[in-house]
Amino acid sequence: AGRNKTWLIVLIPCVIVGCYNYVTGMTYSVCIKKMPDHVTNFDAGKPESILPVFAELEPSLNTNTKYLGSHAKFLSLNKEYGRAVEKLTESLSYQSSYYTYVELGRNYEQAGDTELAISCWQLASDMIPGRFEPLYLQIGSYHHTGRYNRADSLTVLFLQKKRKVDNIQ
Repeated sequence: AGRNKTWLIVLIPCVIVGCYNYVTGMTYSVCIKKMPDHVTNFDAGKPESILPVFAELEPSLNTNTKYLGSHAKFLSLNKEYGRAVEKLTESLSYQSSYYTYVELGRNYEQAGDTELAISCWQLASDMIPGRFEPLYLQIGSYHHTGRYNRADSLTVLFLQKKRKVDNIQ
């Protein structure tokens, strides 16, 4: 009888924890499946129409890098660059990504912080040196800020690249 009591004391907490994890996992899965539908079925002329959906999904997906990147993209389309920077920075805390650094640089530039934008694009360029986009964006920023010597030196590097169009393969 004492042995059965010990097993019950161990088994009951395990069942409770297992049920909690199952319900949490199912909620997360449902939200992940809803996200593409919400993201693809919105009015392109009104990016703010999708933002309430992101707010609804956030409690379950707040650590998902794809969710954070998508949310940042729609914030950026809605010209909320500061909030987009927050979401992209949060995404980078979970996973470092070339695309996230490029997008983060774009949002920094739109928010008026050219130096941080250039540093993001430099990081992206260092991550995948064969890609031209971060280098191209840096050249444009240096031109806009009047630093033509730096823009010219990066242009030489740009012209030395074999491909002038990013290849996703």
